[in-house]
Amino acid sequence: MATIEERAGKFRVQLRKKGIEIYKTFSNIEDAELFCSWKEDIIDQMEVFDPDMKDLITLENAIDLKVKTLKETGKNQRTIDDVLRMKGYFSYMLNKSICEITYDYLLKKAQEMMITQIKHGGVQGKEGTGTMKLPSRSTILSRFNVLGGVYSNLISDGVNIENVPYKVLSYLKTVG
Repeated sequence: MATIEERAGKFRVQLRKKGIEIYKTFSNIEDAELFCSWKEDIIDQMEVFDPDMKDLITLENAIDLKVKTLKETGKNQRTIDDVLRMKGYFSYMLNKSICEITYDYLLKKAQEMMITQIKHGGVQGKEGTGTMKLPSRSTILSRFNVLGGVYSNLISDGVNIENVPYKVLSYLKTVG
């Protein structure tokens, strides 16, 4: 909100809006009013240029941030590797903004995971080893639990998002 006060033939503008304070003095009222209108419009438009963190962070960024946090807190390599494997399990979503990953989308992907065979056993990188099987229920639950931990890490860092993977996990636990 702007106020204009006349003092000794000068016009003092005091503008306070959205945490921004501006003070300026003008020699005529028209310039003071024009300045107020112009600055208020700029302040109102600042939100367009300041998107929420959730709009900027991709799933890959979120996973990398979780790995960094785990390393800084001295977690073991197995835990770190569990999180890094999320990049492979959810590779089709890595470049999506986390706010684009909705409950319905993630639930659909979980259902697809349940019916898509994965390779069990064998020698890594060697063709013809291992067997193709459907993933176990506990495997799917574990993946969504780790992904939920990635989201929890963002939430604890102040990103205003819903923990969609945990919601999907809760649903998956209720169905057989």
